[in-house]
Amino acid sequence: MGQITIEVPQKIQRNYRIADRDLAKKFLSALENSEGLEDEKLSAEDAADIRAAKKSLAEFRRTGESFSVNELREEFGL
Repeated sequence: MGQITIEVPQKIQRNYRIADRDLAKKFLSALENSEGLEDEKLSAEDAADIRAAKKSLAEFRRTGESFSVNELREEFGL
């Protein structure tokens, strides 16, 4: 199980558990595509990392090609 923290401008505390993978995927997609997300607290480096991750995810969705950590280590000589 993973965990997400969402900060809201009200003094509320709620916990939700989503057990269904498809529902979780739809929820996260809707959340990530929603307006009003605040990125002001991100450093320039973090913002660049997010852009790179979104680009990589789009490439994966387009090609379906993925690599293991070991494959990447081998490719880059690490």
